[in-house]
Amino acid sequence: MKRHFKRRFWIEGVAASAAFVLLGLTLVWPSWIELGFGVDPDGGSGVLEWLIVLVSFMVLLGASLLAWREWRGSVRLSSPTAPVFGTAPSDLI
Repeated sequence: MKRHFKRRFWIEGVAASAAFVLLGLTLVWPSWIELGFGVDPDGGSGVLEWLIVLVSFMVLLGASLLAWREWRGSVRLSSPTAPVFGTAPSDLI
């Protein structure tokens, strides 16, 4: 069974992957912004890091759900036994 994914699936997958990396990096190494860019945008309070964690988690969740939905649609369309909407199972025999 050959699946043909739309560009949308790949964009959602890349967004979910990037959000996952950003989330993990920020949880494991919260001072990466200060060390990497040489600035302290939140004055050492850690608010920016928690905001990054929250936003990246939301992007990860949303992009993953959208990519999963796109993947499921591709599986349904490429499956030879997928029922056609609006037909009863007895019509397929």
